[in-house]
Amino acid sequence: MQRHRMVYGLGYSTDDGVRGQVGWQDRNLFGLQMESSVVLSQRRQRAFANLRTPFDANNRYFGFGGRLERENETDVTTFKSNVYAGYGHREDTIDAFYLAAAAAGRDALFTTPPGTMASRRWCWARPGRCSVSTPTSIPAAVMG
Repeated sequence: MQRHRMVYGLGYSTDDGVRGQVGWQDRNLFGLQMESSVVLSQRRQRAFANLRTPFDANNRYFGFGGRLERENETDVTTFKSNVYAGYGHREDTIDAFYLAAAAAGRDALFTTPPGTMASRRWCWARPGRCSVSTPTSIPAAVMG
């Protein structure tokens, strides 16, 4: 498996129009796995970065990252951001990942106050093949 990998793509969808993606993956950045990407389309611009520890002897790992997004729909521009930290483990070909996230956003009409949530997500071992997450709202005081 290569240590560094560049990710790129071009596409078109009826929802977003023309879009492109450029990303970078490093499988050993100070002992961590890093993935970052910028996705640009006519309607939405998004940048994200994720870091993950290697699997330990019991197939467990920790992950954290964040995302920034700008979306323009019908002349209303929305800004969103989130950060997360979580714990995962792999059994056979399925990853279970539990995370805590904080998110905030604003648009021309209102500002969403920062919020927190907990989520559980199951993923097959192949990247990008995740099931629907199960979010649960929890009070900010619990999250710290």
